[in-house]
Amino acid sequence: MTASEDDEIVFVGETRAAGGAGEGEARGVKRGRYDGTMDTLAYQALDAQDAKTNANETEAPHPPATATPNTTRDPPLFRLFRTEHISNSHNDGCVTVSDLVRGPVKWGVVSNFKIDLDFISHAAPELLTIPRIHWLHGQPDVPEWTKENLPNKIEDKTWTFLKPQVPNYGTHHSKFFLLVYPAGVRVVVSTANLCRMDLTVMSNAVWWQDFPLKSEQQVQNHASSEFEEDLLLYLNRLRWVGGEETNEDGERVLVGPEAFRAFDYSGAGAKLIRSVPVRHNSVEETSWGHPALYRALQKQKFPKEFEKSPVLGQFSSMGSFSEKWLNDEFRGSLCGGVIEGPDKKPLGKGQLNLIWPTKQEVRQSLAGYVSGGSIPGSAKNVNKPHVRSKLHTWSANGSQNSENNSDTPTDDNPCGRRQAVPHIKTFARYLEDKKNGAKLAWVFLGSHNLSGAAWGKFEHGNSQLNLLSYELGVLLLPSLVGTRVEKPFCVVAASAQLAGEEVGPAMQCLAGARPCVAHGRSGKEVVFRHATTVVPKDVSLSEGTSVSTVFAPLPYHVPPRRYGPHDVPWTFDETHLKPDWTGQQWHPRG
Repeated sequence: MTASEDDEIVFVGETRAAGGAGEGEARGVKRGRYDGTMDTLAYQALDAQDAKTNANETEAPHPPATATPNTTRDPPLFRLFRTEHISNSHNDGCVTVSDLVRGPVKWGVVSNFKIDLDFISHAAPELLTIPRIHWLHGQPDVPEWTKENLPNKIEDKTWTFLKPQVPNYGTHHSKFFLLVYPAGVRVVVSTANLCRMDLTVMSNAVWWQDFPLKSEQQVQNHASSEFEEDLLLYLNRLRWVGGEETNEDGERVLVGPEAFRAFDYSGAGAKLIRSVPVRHNSVEETSWGHPALYRALQKQKFPKEFEKSPVLGQFSSMGSFSEKWLNDEFRGSLCGGVIEGPDKKPLGKGQLNLIWPTKQEVRQSLAGYVSGGSIPGSAKNVNKPHVRSKLHTWSANGSQNSENNSDTPTDDNPCGRRQAVPHIKTFARYLEDKKNGAKLAWVFLGSHNLSGAAWGKFEHGNSQLNLLSYELGVLLLPSLVGTRVEKPFCVVAASAQLAGEEVGPAMQCLAGARPCVAHGRSGKEVVFRHATTVVPKDVSLSEGTSVSTVFAPLPYHVPPRRYGPHDVPWTFDETHLKPDWTGQQWHPRG
């Protein structure tokens, strides 16, 4: 496996042999070896900074994410994970893993690349109390930790493990939960690994929707939906077999891919975009990777104003790819769609803008250079002319990105996450609107980074698509937004009601409050806009009463700011001698 194909491989500081400081090094600079030392020093510095801040704290305590949400506006398209060491106001409407997995979950599927159960056992202990869990993982940590700490989970087979097989340079990278409750299922698609770095000091996001059990008539009629078929095909391609198991009540229940046919996904507010590692022939190549995204967009009609509008890609890892793949193949898929009207004229290709943090942004981030270990981009790949010319900064404050600037960054980030550098992965098509926030044709959120391994590369005259990794994401479209329902389905509340209990309303994403097919389309035009704050304060925009405005909390500026003459892209395989704010340097492992 090469580092350029995956976003979680860490190449960080190693200790120089005894002797004088290297050229350009300052005496007394801390030099961590990555055995956890750099992480520890970074977190100690953050904790000390927080202690100093808290001594003069004036903000009111932040309410838990399960508090009654504001019902006067629609929820956002997706939600950001809570980030530590930022202001309470910038965590409004944000969630934790505990918020997502709460309630009487009967059994679940947890999929990720990196799963740090030592961290999760403290940060989200609710996850580990689920009676039965099927772990789909990309590293051996999960079964090893379980053997040492919870061997009974293996002995009684309440935890099972599958590390899906991948070819060279591929990874099992999909990040999702499938949580089965008495009254339905919760489908959660995330950008975050289940580890401390991702869930405390980096920017990440999550989309989820709750789905009820099918009615007896739906079961008898073998009713299904596109979302259901997409999900089941993906789960089967993982080679997760499942079968009948005995639950905690001694009942035999079906556990496995087919078990998810019990739920009604007809109101799904997202299109699943999947990647599985195989060479797909022309018959099914459009079902996976970037051709699947293109096919989904080609079914959509967009306002003429989006004709040849720009598209953006924001990610936390960058692979090696040719100019032809980036400019023609991949950009072509991002630019799918037709213009409203009888002619079905293609939207056409727009400019592709890539968001990648600068060296200065990583250096000044919450965890300093340690964060850069989760943003692997090699100098060779990042500095290719066809890549470098498209790069845009994470922050819009150009003066803070110069190597000669102040070490005290100002937070110009729309969601207060300038120093919470990205592990999030998002793609979108947009139109600039300085007054109301950029208008968005669509938004994609998921595990896909910028690589052929994740999205696929055509071969043999476009007759074959080569994919190397497992990935999962959601395409969010205005056409999938229905009317607002008075009492949105919440699987936690519905399950509690079955047990004769009551729980308060929980936070949702837009799809939960405005399910698509099941409740009909809205009579208003649905417009997606970039949220300029975590929770938009005012939705009375200039569109008028015939338009329903939905906000997407993309934690960066739209449009993004192009690299200036002093901006240097972050590279994780080069030495960075200027200390970060915790006093660390960056020395890649040789």
